[in-house]
Amino acid sequence: MALSIKASKIGSEDFKLFIEKNKQFLNEQEKFVDELTDSWITKYKATSRSSNKLIQKQKELIDLAKFAFCYDREIKIQNALCESPDFAISLRDELIGIELTDMVIIDSEKQKEGILNKLFTQVTKELKAFGDKYNGLYAFDFITEINLNREGISIIKSEIINIVQGNISSSNIVTYFHKLAHNDAYIYQAQASMIGPLYRNQIENLIKKKEGKIVNYITKGFQKNWLLIVAGGVTPSENYSDIEKVALDEPYVTDFNKIFFMNFFKSEFFELKTMRQLIQKNNL
Repeated sequence: MALSIKASKIGSEDFKLFIEKNKQFLNEQEKFVDELTDSWITKYKATSRSSNKLIQKQKELIDLAKFAFCYDREIKIQNALCESPDFAISLRDELIGIELTDMVIIDSEKQKEGILNKLFTQVTKELKAFGDKYNGLYAFDFITEINLNREGISIIKSEIINIVQGNISSSNIVTYFHKLAHNDAYIYQAQASMIGPLYRNQIENLIKKKEGKIVNYITKGFQKNWLLIVAGGVTPSENYSDIEKVALDEPYVTDFNKIFFMNFFKSEFFELKTMRQLIQKNNL
């Protein structure tokens, strides 16, 4: 289905009020995210890390800042240049190590995402050549049978640039486009619809995978160790329609002190129930 980029007509005062409140919330969130992440993005750019690692760290910083905005705005980033854990944060008097990870639900989408991410990096560089004129967080999605050979990628690139620059208002390739204000240019794939449930075993497998990293930083002086799982539409492989009830009702056995699950686009999170693995071992 071709994309048509049009402004919606507001039909009631209640809806106008809702839009204004939502706009205020997004403006406050944007300001908070910028204040929490700007200096760390600058510091990371000054390192010798690759452009792909820079893009990944920038995404993780935005994820962490959105979580902090919703969970507790007293959170401060103490170190964003570390690897194990991904971040050192402080919350009042506690130093906390926090590991971030994306919830990959549909493995078949990952290869396509890799190709598109390389393309997005190229487009971002071209947009930045115009200074801050095209700054923003740009979400795109595409037709299901998208052509990702050399010719197809060239066409997609042209369509993205033309949409961002406002040269076209419709596309036979792009099915979804949304822009949020931001102080830098960043492009990602975001599927507009949710597709399929999220099961407990998927969360358990991810926790077990990340659990192995705790031994690398458990002696680094953190009072607590957290895991933040991010899902909900950042890419199609992370989409879900609902969450299995048992995934929320039963505790997860883990060495993480807290595990959070955040829906990126809804800007909402919940804390998973946990049972300390070390306590369980002592009871054996």
